[in-house]
Amino acid sequence: MPCVRRQITCILYRTIYANNKNKPQGDYMEDIKIIKLPEVIELTQLSTSTIYRLMAVHKFPRQLKLSERSSGWVKQEILHYLNERIDGRL
Repeated sequence: MPCVRRQITCILYRTIYANNKNKPQGDYMEDIKIIKLPEVIELTQLSTSTIYRLMAVHKFPRQLKLSERSSGWVKQEILHYLNERIDGRL
Protein backbone atom coordinates (compact mmCIF):
# COMPACT_ATOMS: atom_id res chain seq x y z
CA MET A 1 0.00 0.00 0.00
CA PRO A 2 2.78 2.58 0.70
CA CYS A 3 4.04 2.26 -2.89
CA VAL A 4 0.56 2.93 -4.28
CA ARG A 5 0.12 5.89 -1.93
CA ARG A 6 3.47 7.32 -2.98
CA GLN A 7 2.52 6.96 -6.70
CA ILE A 8 -0.85 8.61 -6.17
CA THR A 9 0.76 11.38 -4.16
CA CYS A 10 3.36 12.03 -6.86
CA ILE A 11 0.68 12.19 -9.56
CA LEU A 12 -1.43 14.55 -7.46
CA TYR A 13 1.60 16.67 -6.63
CA ARG A 14 2.44 17.07 -10.30
CA THR A 15 -1.20 17.91 -11.10
CA ILE A 16 -1.67 20.48 -8.34
CA TYR A 17 1.72 22.16 -8.61
CA ALA A 18 2.41 21.72 -12.34
CA ASN A 19 2.23 25.44 -13.09
CA ASN A 20 3.33 26.67 -9.69
CA LYS A 21 6.92 27.87 -9.67
CA ASN A 22 6.82 28.26 -5.89
CA LYS A 23 6.52 24.61 -5.01
CA PRO A 24 6.01 23.96 -1.32
CA GLN A 25 8.96 23.08 0.83
CA GLY A 26 8.97 19.98 3.00
CA ASP A 27 6.64 17.00 2.80
CA TYR A 28 3.98 17.74 0.21
CA MET A 29 1.93 14.70 1.27
CA GLU A 30 0.56 16.80 4.13
CA ASP A 31 -0.94 19.24 1.61
CA ILE A 32 -3.14 16.65 -0.10
CA LYS A 33 -6.43 15.57 1.41
CA ILE A 34 -8.75 13.02 -0.16
CA ILE A 35 -12.43 13.48 0.58
CA LYS A 36 -15.39 11.19 0.02
CA LEU A 37 -18.68 11.93 -1.73
CA PRO A 38 -20.62 13.15 1.35
CA GLU A 39 -18.02 15.87 1.96
CA VAL A 40 -17.99 16.81 -1.74
CA ILE A 41 -21.77 17.18 -1.60
CA GLU A 42 -21.49 19.26 1.57
CA LEU A 43 -18.85 21.56 0.07
CA THR A 44 -20.54 22.06 -3.30
CA GLN A 45 -24.22 21.69 -2.34
CA LEU A 46 -24.65 19.66 -5.55
CA SER A 47 -26.57 16.40 -5.70
CA THR A 48 -24.84 13.10 -6.39
CA SER A 49 -26.37 12.84 -9.85
CA THR A 50 -25.31 16.38 -10.74
CA ILE A 51 -21.74 15.70 -9.64
CA TYR A 52 -21.52 12.58 -11.81
CA ARG A 53 -23.25 14.31 -14.74
CA LEU A 54 -20.74 17.18 -14.60
CA MET A 55 -17.87 14.70 -14.34
CA ALA A 56 -19.12 12.93 -17.48
CA VAL A 57 -18.80 16.14 -19.50
CA HIS A 58 -15.47 17.11 -17.87
CA LYS A 59 -16.89 20.10 -15.99
CA PHE A 60 -16.18 18.79 -12.49
CA PRO A 61 -13.00 17.29 -10.98
CA ARG A 62 -12.72 13.56 -11.56
CA GLN A 63 -12.60 11.19 -8.66
CA LEU A 64 -9.51 9.24 -7.74
CA LYS A 65 -9.74 5.46 -7.53
CA LEU A 66 -8.33 4.49 -4.14
CA SER A 67 -9.06 0.78 -4.27
CA GLU A 68 -11.38 -1.62 -6.03
CA ARG A 69 -14.45 -0.33 -4.19
CA SER A 70 -13.35 3.07 -2.93
CA SER A 71 -12.78 6.43 -4.53
CA GLY A 72 -12.48 10.01 -3.44
CA TRP A 73 -11.74 13.50 -4.63
CA VAL A 74 -8.75 15.73 -4.00
CA LYS A 75 -10.10 18.47 -1.75
CA GLN A 76 -7.88 21.12 -3.35
CA GLU A 77 -9.39 20.33 -6.77
CA ILE A 78 -12.92 20.72 -5.39
CA LEU A 79 -12.00 24.04 -3.77
CA HIS A 80 -10.38 25.16 -7.03
CA TYR A 81 -13.60 24.24 -8.89
CA LEU A 82 -15.63 26.33 -6.43
CA ASN A 83 -13.23 29.28 -6.76
CA GLU A 84 -13.55 29.13 -10.56
CA ARG A 85 -17.34 29.20 -10.20
CA ILE A 86 -17.09 32.23 -7.91
CA ASP A 87 -14.69 34.00 -10.29
CA GLY A 88 -16.99 33.23 -13.23
CA ARG A 89 -19.91 35.17 -11.76
CA LEU A 90 -18.01 38.43 -11.37
